[in-house]
Amino acid sequence: FQGARQTGSRNSLRETARLSYNPWETESGYTYPGVYLGNKKVLQFGGGIDHQADYKGYSADAFISLPIGVAPATTPPPATPVSRDAVNAELTLLAFDGGTTFATGATAIPEQKAATMQLGYYISQFKIMPWGRLEKQDFRASANNGRDNNRQQVGLTWFPGGNNFNVKAAYSRVSPRVGTTTNEYTVQVQFFYY
Repeated sequence: FQGARQTGSRNSLRETARLSYNPWETESGYTYPGVYLGNKKVLQFGGGIDHQADYKGYSADAFISLPIGVAPATTPPPATPVSRDAVNAELTLLAFDGGTTFATGATAIPEQKAATMQLGYYISQFKIMPWGRLEKQDFRASANNGRDNNRQQVGLTWFPGGNNFNVKAAYSRVSPRVGTTTNEYTVQVQFFYY
């Protein structure tokens, strides 16, 4: 990629790569659905790198969508899979270091590590999924330690149109190392049209 450009200079290009492995069923498309609504058994492991000049970014992740129980039998078989309850979980680990490339100003990226973990249970009868999410951001330099924070989130997603249309509601608690702990309430409508 072109990456960040500096006026009047010849910067190196930005290089990114991602590799994933799916031992059960394949995932395809430009983006992954993230929730398979009990229709597919998916286990995925992945990792990535992001680099430009002295900037480095690394990621590692794992995802599982595990249908629970036996799908109801129908005669003749349906054109689309019959939905079942499912456990959905993901874990992502990230590390960034802006180095001298992004050391100051609005584009500064201090050295940091971050982790997110999410667990949800899809209830097919009602097309809802209660879920919980934990996030942690840890800045390495003592000058940035005050920016460290932890986030806890619980929510409920309703999937009336599957992944093409859903509504999410969530409560979040943000606990910074320095400063006031805050609460956040979010309602989000998501739709995909093609």
